[in-house]
Amino acid sequence: MKQIICYIRPDKYNDTKQELLQEGILGLNSQMVQGRGKKSVTYAIEVEGEEVEGYQDYPFMPKKQVTIVVEDEDVDKAIAAILRANKTGNSGDGKVFILPVMDTIKIRTNEHVV
Repeated sequence: MKQIICYIRPDKYNDTKQELLQEGILGLNSQMVQGRGKKSVTYAIEVEGEEVEGYQDYPFMPKKQVTIVVEDEDVDKAIAAILRANKTGNSGDGKVFILPVMDTIKIRTNEHVV
């Protein structure tokens, strides 16, 4: 099993849910988060009469974090659905992380599901 965590534009959330649903992926968790990538905005400042180029981090941006857990054979179709719903070609489209799931335990029954 794999856990897929993606950070997307909040306005793309409903499209993402719909694309995942069309692929038969029903279960997901989501929450609003704030974050930023490595990108910086370049600016010039004057230091002792000389113009010096510097860097300023850009502010946190609102994102929607979506987490799903899928069987290994469903990873490719889940990723394809996420990309279809979110890719605009512009900076800030988001990121997708794929992690292995080592075990899953149902709390009510103590049953190991993986």
